[in-house]
Amino acid sequence: MQKHSPQAAEQGINLQQREHDHSCSPHQSLQNEARTTKLLRTPFTSQMMSATDQKWSKLSRHQGDYDAGLFQFKRGKDWKGMDGLMEVFPNQRGRKATIKLSIDQNGDGEFAADELIFKGGTGRQRSAVIDDLINGSGSLQWVREKGSMGMCTLPAIGAVCNFSVRSLINITTNDDATIQLRPKGRFRFESMQEPVGPQWDDVMDGLVPLPVPTSDLA
Repeated sequence: MQKHSPQAAEQGINLQQREHDHSCSPHQSLQNEARTTKLLRTPFTSQMMSATDQKWSKLSRHQGDYDAGLFQFKRGKDWKGMDGLMEVFPNQRGRKATIKLSIDQNGDGEFAADELIFKGGTGRQRSAVIDDLINGSGSLQWVREKGSMGMCTLPAIGAVCNFSVRSLINITTNDDATIQLRPKGRFRFESMQEPVGPQWDDVMDGLVPLPVPTSDLA
């Protein structure tokens, strides 16, 4: 029968104790796994930059009347007095509609694809309201606005800035129902360009700074 000295027994106990210290019980292992999973799934909070409020200034305002699919602006510099076509395309349930506005700009009595001035959609409405847009009559108001913030190219000559443009169109039926149109397609992202600073070489005459003279160190 093999015998063990007290010192060897004590060393064995210490070794088992160290192994026990570095090992985890099944319950503790599950806790660690759950804690790790929670940390991985916790989103890190990042500091977001505050967006600068866009300010809008009025570009134009048009007012007119529509009747059974035709309209005419009575106020506004562009298209005043010209014949217009208001096409209404209801969805299958007849509660929403897409509306196209075209102007006969060349006076030929037709409305070509390049004479489309706006395309938008209505929100959810009563079926009777959509019917009034198709067959009824009412008033139309259109305000176009330009944003104050733009993206600019800044060469020495010929700099331009692109500004966002938005359209606010309200149609009011004779039953006093007001429908606000939401732009669709390319009319959602309208923009305009404006020149900034000198645009020709001769404008720069006298504005180009001369070299700063340096002292003679010899």
